[in-house]
Amino acid sequence: MLRLWLRGEGYRGIDRLSGVDRKTVRRYFVAPRLEQSLEQASRDAERRHLAAIDPAALLLGRIEVEDALSNRLLRDLRVDPDQLRKALRALTG
Repeated sequence: MLRLWLRGEGYRGIDRLSGVDRKTVRRYFVAPRLEQSLEQASRDAERRHLAAIDPAALLLGRIEVEDALSNRLLRDLRVDPDQLRKALRALTG
């Protein structure tokens, strides 16, 4: 389902192509912060001319969503999301 969504399919297309009912499809993709982070990850992968989203793009995507739980967890661990973002960008180009 994730591959279909990343290809740009909507809920109807995903349920038709995957054979899963629309309610189940929505359960997977309703989390708006997750959707935002996947969009960010997709943009980052495209920017780096990757064929697929890699772990660095996923992490950058999560960090880009400011109010995401992942950022709160990073701060609780005394990891500055902005510093992590800069380091990842320096490593990935």
